[in-house]
Amino acid sequence: KALQLWKNVAEDDYDLSHLEELKDYYSLLNKNDEFDALLSRVKDGFNAKGRLRIKLISAEYHHDYDRVLEVLKELDSEKSYEYEFFTQEMYALLCKNDFETVYQRSNKMLNDITADNDRCSCDIINYEIARKRTDRSVQQEKLRDIISSDASIPLKVAAHLLLGKQQDAAKLIESDVKFNFFAAN
Repeated sequence: KALQLWKNVAEDDYDLSHLEELKDYYSLLNKNDEFDALLSRVKDGFNAKGRLRIKLISAEYHHDYDRVLEVLKELDSEKSYEYEFFTQEMYALLCKNDFETVYQRSNKMLNDITADNDRCSCDIINYEIARKRTDRSVQQEKLRDIISSDASIPLKVAAHLLLGKQQDAAKLIESDVKFNFFAAN
C-alpha cells in the first residue's frame, strides 16, 4: 500500500532521503523493475549531484559494487567534506572482498574515533571486519563500546558477532524482529 501511495507523488516532490527509504520497500518486495522505473522517472528533477546520488542508490540497490565505486569516484569532486561517502565506499570494498584496502584506508581515520553515532559505529564495524578478514585481531574495546552505546540493533549484532558472541547476537535479533518489521527481512 505504501508503494502504491508513492506512485501518485509528483516527480518534483521526491528527495534523496525518500528514495533511500523506498529502496528498502522495493527491495523487500523484490520489485527491481518498478524501482528502476521510479528512479528514471524522478531523476530529471535533481541537479547533477542529485542525479549522481540516484545512480549510487540504483547501484547499491542492485548490489553492483563496481558501479558503486565508479559513481563514488564521480561524486568525489562534488563532496562537501572529506568523509562524506567513506562509509559507502568501505562497504562496497568489503562486498568486493577487498579487505586489505578497507583496513589500510580505515586504519588512518578510525584509530582515535569512538562509537558516538551510527555512522562512526558502522565505520568501526567495517574496519573490524577488514581486520578479522586480514587475520588481525579485532579491537574488543571498540566493539564493546558499540554494544554499550545507543547504536542501532544491527550494529550491536555485528559487534557481538565479531566478538564471537553468537548467542547475544541471536537474542538481539530475536527481540528486534518482534518490534521491527524490517528486521525480519
